[in-house]
Amino acid sequence: MAETRFGGGRGDLPSTQWDLVYLAARDATALDSVIRVYWKPLYFFVRQRGYDHETAEDVVQSFLVLLVERKVVARADPGRGRFRSLLLSALENYIRDWSKGRSRQKRGKGRKVLSLDFAEGEKDYELQVATHDRSEVLVDRAWAQALFAECLSQLKGNSVHLEALKLHLAGANYRMISARTGLTEPAARLAVHRLHAEFRELLTRHILQTAVDKGELEAEIRNFISLLR
Repeated sequence: MAETRFGGGRGDLPSTQWDLVYLAARDATALDSVIRVYWKPLYFFVRQRGYDHETAEDVVQSFLVLLVERKVVARADPGRGRFRSLLLSALENYIRDWSKGRSRQKRGKGRKVLSLDFAEGEKDYELQVATHDRSEVLVDRAWAQALFAECLSQLKGNSVHLEALKLHLAGANYRMISARTGLTEPAARLAVHRLHAEFRELLTRHILQTAVDKGELEAEIRNFISLLR
């Protein structure tokens, strides 16, 4: 993605941190959203430690089951840092135990949290490794891309209007958006303006609810944008 466009004011932002994380401990829909955003960064993390695709899939699935069954999310402490950093720390400890056989399950026998596309995750991992020199940011980039997709998936609207927004966020001008979607340029501008504000709000709320306070918000959004490029 050559350019990703975000803008606008903050609106009515939540004042507390980690609302989504704590809600996920009680609500299945919120938990599914958290898992969709974080499973692929976890997978990248395991792959970077030298485990093959099938082993990494087993580790991540069993780790996610453990998080759900033991309600680890509910006990997470925002005072210790960003949620994704804490997840990776917990996963690192889990891998240490797993490698000793304490948590290992026979392939295909363990429970699964969601039907996650690990084949697609592996393709994404191989692409990222092949196209980016800075391997230390691969996990964070996977988080940013997953969050981007999750926010888009939560937008409600006409499919053509949603396509116009995706093109805009990817850097397309309105002439190109009009040609690709069949919308007139004024209609494309109106659709993008409305959906862009909703997208920014979804992104802002997720970042605030799982990562930072208001004072750090803009820096975190800038970091998010840089990871998508």
